Amino acid sequence: NLPFNEDKNSANQSINQYEGIKIFKSSPGSKNTVLILTGFGQSPDSIVNKHQLFKSLIKKDFVLAFINIANKNQTLYVSHEELSSVAKQINLFISNTTKDKKTYSLLGFSIGGSACLKLLSDTDFCTQNKINKCIVIDPPLDLERLYNSLLRQNQNSKNAVSKNESNFLLNFCKQNYNLNPTTKAHIFWSNSIFASNDSIYRNYERIKNKNILIFTNNDSAWQRVQRDRLPIDMNISDCMPFYERIRTNNTAKLIIMKNNNAMLNPHSWDNIDESAIINWLL
Repeated sequence: NLPFNEDKNSANQSINQYEGIKIFKSSPGSKNTVLILTGFGQSPDSIVNKHQLFKSLIKKDFVLAFINIANKNQTLYVSHEELSSVAKQINLFISNTTKDKKTYSLLGFSIGGSACLKLLSDTDFCTQNKINKCIVIDPPLDLERLYNSLLRQNQNSKNAVSKNESNFLLNFCKQNYNLNPTTKAHIFWSNSIFASNDSIYRNYERIKNKNILIFTNNDSAWQRVQRDRLPIDMNISDCMPFYERIRTNNTAKLIIMKNNNAMLNPHSWDNIDESAIINWLL
């Protein structure tokens, strides 16, 4: 059994490092485990006490199992090796805890959500682990669209934050995945769970008989004012057509959130319907 240690700052959460997975739980009798993939560069410790969703899940007696990736979770899950590493971590974790008749679901934010959907497209992974529930929050799904968006922001944006973010991510793509402005389109398509221009791979078609809840937002005003971004730079441009493609072969729901706080970035763990998430997981 995992050790349990009271953390007075985190609502009696129990924390443990297990096979590269960090656990937060409220009691040893918890049966429902949520496997969580964070956004780019996020660590469990930096977000679990910051966002209400995690506190609510723990109060409902869900086990939170954060997948820890090497290099401080700085990954875009483009390479096959990255996804294989995540699948291996989850396989090991589940194989050592299934004796307790637990259930397992996937939850991912931003690029972590894209990785969750890529895992669902792996038939062997799903068959082995019996995972069929998945929630993703504002994921970028079309790598070609995302890369072109970063290029446009880097070249044309007058906003310092967008300029710096796009410059960093473009260099990251070049150094880690050899992606550059001359990369052929099919390379982007083959590494995307969905790409609007893809006429070859259509990786999303491998997702079948799953329960998928998708959150995204259409707060183009915030993006334009705060980041000098265009509607095409928003992940909703991926999420809506992806939802339309998968809804026939899956139980799927798309929720488009409206950000009520003009000061907060709508691309956030907090821009969700908490009750919808808990009901989907139960």
